[in-house]
Parts: sequence; structure tokens; C-alpha cells
Amino acid sequence: MLRRIFCLLTTLLSLGCIGFVFAVPAPQTLVIGLSGMVLEPAPCTISGLNGQAAITVDFGLVKITALDGEYYKRPIDYKVECSAPTSNAMQLRFAGQSADASLTCEGCLATDIPALGIKISSDTQSIIRVGVDTVKFTYPGTPKLYAAPISISSSPITNTTKAFVGNATLEVIYQ
Repeated sequence: MLRRIFCLLTTLLSLGCIGFVFAVPAPQTLVIGLSGMVLEPAPCTISGLNGQAAITVDFGLVKITALDGEYYKRPIDYKVECSAPTSNAMQLRFAGQSADASLTCEGCLATDIPALGIKISSDTQSIIRVGVDTVKFTYPGTPKLYAAPISISSSPITNTTKAFVGNATLEVIYQ
């Protein structure tokens, strides 16, 4: 059974109930069937290297002319900790809003500037498409991940000074 962990999620407890009501002749009685499932706490967590819940990548000031998906490449610093994995074969995946597929960087992470995306890559993959691609690894090792801003439109980014943000959830998939 495939389980997923989200980077801000440390434990998960869920109880689902399904009820069935049957009408029967007098005396009035009801037969109710209840069922549920208790999910165990997640054996793995993802966090920033210093234990912070949010993982951030700061690109600093970037030049519009250098937004090629490589020049401002920065590491995504994270760690995966598992208490009792059933298998060391795992995968990472990014969930988030991908940039418009008709633009120049299909699968790049969208930002709040329409012509600007964030290209995500690893030490083994030149691009990790958001919501599509996974990166396989063997725990306790983890792949090196990178992010770089990239111009994703044939229309130039206007010459203004503006902060930009792109958000994604890093998931670890394990058996």
C-alpha cells in the first residue's frame, strides 16, 4: 500500500465512519453498522536542515536577463527522517501549481509573476515536473534537489523590481 507524507505533516490520525440504517417492523429498532480505519502515524517526516517546518530557497536579487533556469540555481536544503520504514526504496515528488504547459518550461513551478517559473531539478534529473515526476532514492540517502528561476514566456518580464513567490509541497512516497 502506497502512503504519502507531506513536508508540513508529521502525524496523521483519521477515523472514518459509515452508517447504515435499516427500517424494520415494530417494535422500532435500528440496526446501525459502523466501520472505520485508524491510520498509524507517519513513519517519515520532511523538514528543513535545521528542523524548521518550512523549506525556503532564497534567490536574492536576480537579473531579468539571467533567468535561464541554471544561472541562479540554488540547493533545496531538506532532510527526510524515518522512524520505522517498511522499505528503504522511496521517491520524492513536488505537488503544486505548474506553469502553463504552452510556455517554455513545461512542468516548472508557477510563481506569482506569470512570465516567471521555478525549474526544479536533482543530481540525477535535469527537470522534475511538478505533480508529474518522481525522484527515486534509497533511504537513508537522499537526492540533492535544486531550484532556479526561469523565464517561461516569450514575452519579456517587465523591468520592475518585484519579489516573487512559488510554493510547492515536497512529498516522500514509501511502501
